[in-house]
Amino acid sequence: MFADEEIARLRSFPEISREELIRFFTLTAADVEFIDPGRGRGPADPA
Repeated sequence: MFADEEIARLRSFPEISREELIRFFTLTAADVEFIDPGRGRGPADPA
């Protein structure tokens, strides 16, 4: 169905620059707050 070149391209990762890595994978303050809301905000104690 696909040519060998197309299969190779689909199975590979795209080239990404250092700037793109930083832009897409750096957490904002809002991201950090969502992930780690702080003390006392964890799962409830099963009593």
